[in-house]
Amino acid sequence: IHERRVPVIITQATANVLTNERASPYLFRSAMSSYQQEAAGGWYVAAKLGHKRIAVVALDYVAGHEQADGFIRTFMESGGQSVEKVYMPLGTMDVAPYMTRIQNKAGQFDAVVGILWGPTAPQWVKAWKEYGLKEKLPLLTLGSTVEESFLPLQGDAALGILSWLSYSPVLETAENKRFVQAFGRRYSKWPSYNNHLGYLAAKVSGEALRAINGNVEDQPGFLEAVRRVRFEAPGGPFRFD
Repeated sequence: IHERRVPVIITQATANVLTNERASPYLFRSAMSSYQQEAAGGWYVAAKLGHKRIAVVALDYVAGHEQADGFIRTFMESGGQSVEKVYMPLGTMDVAPYMTRIQNKAGQFDAVVGILWGPTAPQWVKAWKEYGLKEKLPLLTLGSTVEESFLPLQGDAALGILSWLSYSPVLETAENKRFVQAFGRRYSKWPSYNNHLGYLAAKVSGEALRAINGNVEDQPGFLEAVRRVRFEAPGGPFRFD
């Protein structure tokens, strides 16, 4: 991308290096990095909820480690004292061994944090209730652990879980209400955060193209137009920094 000078908007990939060590003037992230996604959660769990001793359950591959590390960093900086890490292979369906490990040490934790997605997420939430932990410890999660598409599978086990994410379809803003209604008319369901990420990337492209009257052959002009994009998104005000 950099060598060929191809403008690219990252819609979802969270690898930190893409906009840090390997940053390029042709590469834009309209989504969030692994660190950005979890930093607010780590701060909130320690500074606002006051938890000191936690277990973090995450997926054992690069993105899972990056996101867990982002959470742990701000958790410890904000008053956290100890973290036990529990990693599961990507795509794990049998969560019993990992749930048992948490169950055996439940008395050592103020809360458990789940940074999970994919097929593992609903399995973990359901098992949390089945193993009797729901009544003993708070389960706090990345929003994708309890995203809208998983809720029918999770049922009552998801009730009471506090989560964080860059978007929620129940945000009480005029722009989000418009977005949710339009999405519902088109697809007959609620939008998830991935749908919001796709919308952001498309909106960035559209606003930049409008600013240069569609003249994408003027690459410097297009790149500058992308950098200057500002708009009110369903998830809140959007701009690049």
